[in-house]
Amino acid sequence: MNSHIKALLFQILLAVLVLFAPARLTGQELDCDVTVNYESIPSTNKEYLVDFTSEVRTYLNSYKWTTEDLEGEKIKCSLSIFFTSASGSTGYSAQVFVGSQRLVYQGDGKVTAVFRIKDDMWDF
Repeated sequence: MNSHIKALLFQILLAVLVLFAPARLTGQELDCDVTVNYESIPSTNKEYLVDFTSEVRTYLNSYKWTTEDLEGEKIKCSLSIFFTSASGSTGYSAQVFVGSQRLVYQGDGKVTAVFRIKDDMWDF
């Protein structure tokens, strides 16, 4: 994994930690759906991002946020990354949307948004 992707993964981790820090959700595990849109960048820059979506999804969903064995539901969240431009061979700009949801009533499957944030200026 190159240093640019590691830096981005660190930014994602930081965003997720800040996202859930005020709530009583810290320490739980994530069930995060990751989508990435590469349409705005040249095809030559896309080749560096071949495994990007799966690496981000794997990192968020398999990272152990605590040493405890936690039971119960995982935090449902979504991360959408929209690449807006590319500079050089490994510089990227993107817009990022992070959202989380929880069950409204236990067992009936209805969910409500807990937190939503959009960052228009992600550079890595």
